[in-house]
Amino acid sequence: MNGNTSGFQLNMDLTMEQKFKMRIFEESVRAMNPDEARDLLLQASKLLMLKDNIIKDLMKHEYI
Repeated sequence: MNGNTSGFQLNMDLTMEQKFKMRIFEESVRAMNPDEARDLLLQASKLLMLKDNIIKDLMKHEYI
């Protein structure tokens, strides 16, 4: 899966290492009870939002 934004090619594929980590994560989630899975989902969502904020802040200051 690749995204093309005005001539800029984004690589949207996982590396082999990321695929391996994803497989381990999938197996861990299957072993969780619903409350643990819900808490993990909320933590992951918060981390993704924080990452977005950091990227936006870096772009404002032209570090990227």
